[in-house]
Amino acid sequence: MTGPADELSGDDVLRFASAVLGSDDAPSDGTRYRGDAYRLGVCAMGPLLLGFSLWLLRSANGRGVRTLHFLARDGDVMKAAFDVVARHVPHAPRSTYVLASRRAALVAATRTPGDVAARLVHGFGTARVGELLSEKLGVARDRIDGAMLARHGLALETRIAPRHHARVRGLVDDAMPIVLEAARHERDAYVRYLASVGFRASADEAVVDIGYSGSMQLALDALFGGRGTLAGFYLVTVDSARHNLGARGLSASAYLGEHVDRSSRADAFFRHVAMFETLFSNEATSFVRIDDAHGALDPVFQAAVPGESIRIDVVREIHRGALAYVEHASKLLGARVSTASLAAQPATAEAERFFADPHPRDARIFAGVPFENAFGASFVVPLVPRDDDAPDAPAMWEEGRRAVLRDRYARSPSEAPSALALAVHRLVASIAPRVLPENKANKLRCEPSLFFADTRSLALRYVGRHYLRVV
Repeated sequence: MTGPADELSGDDVLRFASAVLGSDDAPSDGTRYRGDAYRLGVCAMGPLLLGFSLWLLRSANGRGVRTLHFLARDGDVMKAAFDVVARHVPHAPRSTYVLASRRAALVAATRTPGDVAARLVHGFGTARVGELLSEKLGVARDRIDGAMLARHGLALETRIAPRHHARVRGLVDDAMPIVLEAARHERDAYVRYLASVGFRASADEAVVDIGYSGSMQLALDALFGGRGTLAGFYLVTVDSARHNLGARGLSASAYLGEHVDRSSRADAFFRHVAMFETLFSNEATSFVRIDDAHGALDPVFQAAVPGESIRIDVVREIHRGALAYVEHASKLLGARVSTASLAAQPATAEAERFFADPHPRDARIFAGVPFENAFGASFVVPLVPRDDDAPDAPAMWEEGRRAVLRDRYARSPSEAPSALALAVHRLVASIAPRVLPENKANKLRCEPSLFFADTRSLALRYVGRHYLRVV
């Protein structure tokens, strides 16, 4: 199983897609997928899931891992794909699906005031005080009384700005006994849940999810005594994972790239991270914690955001196509599954081409699909605006926004940018690189709608309304 790999090619990737869709079923209208989420799943996500599953099978067996714990939510479709591939391999590692999230694991792993301080070291974002307490620290809003808040000049609805930072830290210090008790209660319930699904953090177990810094692997290891034996298998890890995991004797491997510089636009995954994360989401909202108030271990999930049903419908069809791809590929490979390998480049080539240069009909698959950062300060932005949204509406997927806007202008020339908008765009494009810090200038260049959406300046927002019309 760990001998030389049987390397699959780009031609194999296409052959497997044809097995699902038919060899003569290529779109004839200039689109890649005819605006169909199922076809997108087959062609763009299927190869990635297949390549990852084959890599995971070989990597786990090579390390002697016998149980793979796929972490919510990304791990749901990963587990489904792995189980399809593993059926063709005798004695493959067993798989479980484990409810997990950064918020759940990190709150449960909080034991000391130092742990609390570490949770706040990266700042507060723009969360409200009540959101910070519940999302980062696990403290219910009704546990902090008004008098304690008033002593620090705060309210639960206070939107945290830099001038509030010292006051918020003072509030957290005052509330430390409440914070640590809330964490202890969550920890007890979550550890009982983990034990119920067979999670022990032993040397023959590993966690699997989309990846990045290894924070959940660290927290889960800490919950079981910090033995330093729990392995991690991921799509991608970032620079900080090397230090974070290495300091605790933990190891991790990643399929697409290890120790990647997330701030660099050179990495295709992080150029389109919102799109990849959406592909790997499932039909549930983000897991928050385990509630044992009534004796049972009941999962609590994030409240649905507006447009959540749109995301669920799209993701369901993408996953249906992607898993059909993995199923057909596994059958065609047969016994070769145990030795087959698909390198990251051919596995991601179709997705990267689509994300970089979508046809407007295909881009509209994601119109109105919300993207939420549900950890810390929560915000919701659509991946692609709807056709009836304003041209300056924010979007997570800039290439998709541009494709849709260009199509709108072609269909309705009266919407095209005015002379004023063109002049504003030229002026900003020439001045910004000279006056903005490099990170801000890069954001304006690569994510202009988010650049203007994030500003609190009314003048800049006015400029953005004109600038964003030009695509």
